[in-house]
Amino acid sequence: DAANRLSAAELVQVLRYMETRFDLFPDFLASLPSPGAEGTMKKRFKKGDMQGMVRAKTGTLSEPVAVASLAGYFRHEKHGLVAFAIIENGVLGRAQPGIGDLRARQDKALEALWDTL
Repeated sequence: DAANRLSAAELVQVLRYMETRFDLFPDFLASLPSPGAEGTMKKRFKKGDMQGMVRAKTGTLSEPVAVASLAGYFRHEKHGLVAFAIIENGVLGRAQPGIGDLRARQDKALEALWDTL
């Protein structure tokens, strides 16, 4: 449904809100997969400065366009807990990007954010 959409900024608002819920946040954070775990986070962020510092949920769609998202938190040595959300999608009527390519770009974008903070 086209009306059932959240922007990356709205996802970050939800994540930041959850940080204020001390009664829920520990369990909420623990529910987010970490790199090296099963599923779509298994092969992500296993090397470099971000190793062990990311908790995130992925999402993908393939119809009607390719969509890949990554949202969660990373712990930065200088800035503490940082909420983030990245949503990428293809364009209707054009060749669709591969989900693996979208995920690789998300990883690079998150690593670039880490490096610029």
